[in-house]
Amino acid sequence: CVDMIALARFCKTGSSYKRAARLSEAPDHVDCSSFMQWLYSICGIEIPRRAIQQREFGKAVDLGNIQKGDLVFASGKRDRYMTDSSDGVGHISIATGEGTVIHAMSKYRGVTESPIEPIIASPTKFRGVRGIVEDWNDLVVLKTPERRDVLTGDDVKWIVLQHL
Repeated sequence: CVDMIALARFCKTGSSYKRAARLSEAPDHVDCSSFMQWLYSICGIEIPRRAIQQREFGKAVDLGNIQKGDLVFASGKRDRYMTDSSDGVGHISIATGEGTVIHAMSKYRGVTESPIEPIIASPTKFRGVRGIVEDWNDLVVLKTPERRDVLTGDDVKWIVLQHL
């Protein structure tokens, strides 16, 4: 799989923040949740579009077990919520595994890397951590030939058999 953290760090120099950015605009223009959606899509993992939906995805992670690739959620300027407005999510970032997170921060700051501690230490801002991939060493991503749709496991099987 592509090293998502290296890719996210690369985007710090060239991506700009755009509110309500679409996945098709990434990596040039992203908002916080489309940035996470794009990073995971590079590894062939489809996650929901909005940060509040992304928080429902994956598995809850204890603060002492945050790993590279985990998604870190916080309250933001425009929180969305499922049932409880005091538990709204307005921002998402990806943990680097090195005490920082990378996120599409704002129009003026773009994609940036910040310390994780101020996020997780704030009871009024912190909204949880979710792990999408349990063990990155178990993840295998295959690059398919251009203009070749892969919709089912049989499609993968035929591509592999053609190259044996």
